[in-house]
Amino acid sequence: MSSAQGAGGARSDNARLRRYGPWVLASIAILAVVIVADIHGVSSRDSLPHKVEVTTQAGPYHLTLTAVPGGPGANMFTLKVGFKSRGSRRIASVHIVETMITMAMTPQYISLRRVSSGLYRGQGQLAMAGVWEFQILISPSGSGHTITAVGRGRIGG
Repeated sequence: MSSAQGAGGARSDNARLRRYGPWVLASIAILAVVIVADIHGVSSRDSLPHKVEVTTQAGPYHLTLTAVPGGPGANMFTLKVGFKSRGSRRIASVHIVETMITMAMTPQYISLRRVSSGLYRGQGQLAMAGVWEFQILISPSGSGHTITAVGRGRIGG
């Protein structure tokens, strides 16, 4: 190989390095972040907000309970109450009793407050991922009794 060909090849390699070098370095950096996140148990799926939704019926009510973000830790619980009949729509109180059915954990009691007609919210904690049972306790105004609905949802995975 002559020295002219060698110099031309080196210039070509330098041009390629200038052109593609930043992309190669960025790719290596992204790969390193992904590897570190995987080692520490973090995934993009875990970092995205999602919700858990449980739908059930009890007495004159259609109930949809959601937990956001739907994972272990603090969650905002929202209950949407639909009415099957035109009877009284006044509700005195709404509570949730959450129980992890596969573990011997103490049930947690959450009071929901009325936001608007048929919409109730409250903050609660879910100790860990798994299948949870949610008892929704509704006390209609002036009735002296409680209507209970039960639903199950998978939390965090």
